[in-house]
Amino acid sequence: MGLGEDFDRIADLLAELGVKRPIVLADRYGKVGARYQVRFLPTTFLISREGRIREVIRGELPDFQRIIREKAAALSLEDSFPEGAEP
Repeated sequence: MGLGEDFDRIADLLAELGVKRPIVLADRYGKVGARYQVRFLPTTFLISREGRIREVIRGELPDFQRIIREKAAALSLEDSFPEGAEP
């Protein structure tokens, strides 16, 4: 939800459902989704400190917080080394 949807409609639904998590994608006109080729929701992008997309995960993650923490830690470690160098 959030791809091509009106943000007020999303906010109302989230309030109704009692969702307290932040909205990452509110793309009313579908421009961001088209640019990043989002075809499924949820889609998670892991982006390096340099702004490069390092991984795209399509679909729901069974243990989202754990998986994202692990992948973010690995990405942080990866960014600590020059491109092509091994840790």
